[in-house]
Amino acid sequence: MKQKRWKYIQLNNSGSALISVVAVAIFLSVIATTIIYISGKNYQIKANDYQNKNTFYQAEMALDELKGALAADVSEAFKYAYREVMPEYVTKESGDKRNQDFHTIYFDCLYYMWTGATKYGTDIGKDEITTHVTVPGESVYTTVENFAADLPNFQQYFIPEDKITEEDEKMCVALDPETPGRFIIKNVRVRCSQNGYSSYICTDIALDPPAYYMGRSNAGGEEEGAEPGDGFVPKDIEKKKLYMGDYILYMNWHKY
Repeated sequence: MKQKRWKYIQLNNSGSALISVVAVAIFLSVIATTIIYISGKNYQIKANDYQNKNTFYQAEMALDELKGALAADVSEAFKYAYREVMPEYVTKESGDKRNQDFHTIYFDCLYYMWTGATKYGTDIGKDEITTHVTVPGESVYTTVENFAADLPNFQQYFIPEDKITEEDEKMCVALDPETPGRFIIKNVRVRCSQNGYSSYICTDIALDPPAYYMGRSNAGGEEEGAEPGDGFVPKDIEKKKLYMGDYILYMNWHKY
């Protein structure tokens, strides 16, 4: 009897097609949602990257504006040091001694511009070099702000003294004992904030003495101390043109 009953039992598959369609639709919606999510994340990442790059470039341009203005100081210090050393050209023992004096006067000239005093006692007349200091003993921040009065980008993004944190090292001027004549403005900070994004840069700016060797040379290209005809070409002949911007360097660059 049981075997006969099974003959009358039939499977009902009328809803299987609908279930398959629903399953495929769910699968496709999951894939579409995933693609949309990934595309949205990629767009957000690219937008963030663009905004970060934009604020960074704005901050960097502000520093470059200051760097360009400092070229005038390098040029003025170079001319002053050269004029001071040349009258005693013959009395100096060697080209190295002349260069040593040149570096000392060059540094003192820049130091005077930014502090109103000298480090090595160089006698600099007020009518010869103009200092950026308006009030003796003023903060370097005040001096920088006065110097940058005609630098709109730098003024906009420069971080003044009252905006730095207690952990930040304050801006100052310094020398580099390993590089004769190098004058450094330390801890210059700029920040650019736009559309909720910010770029923060802290750097030292070094003003190196131009690479102009003050040794004696003659028309034959021979320098003092060199054997006649050895073909040595002194540095002042090798570098016929000086671009002052080449001697302004960023040091200890940090981006946040």
